[in-house]
Amino acid sequence: MILEIREHEALLEELEKVRTYDEARAALKRGENEPIPFGEAMREIDEGRVEG
Repeated sequence: MILEIREHEALLEELEKVRTYDEARAALKRGENEPIPFGEAMREIDEGRVEG
């Protein structure tokens, strides 16, 4: 299979999102994280209090 570079980059970005999601779910399952309400998450993002 041959991909154009922008298709390849888009695919890599999507794979990174899946990897990040999988890591977050695993951390949640291990008790290392806890879910927070969406509004609170958005405030933390807006205030720059997000790691990563």
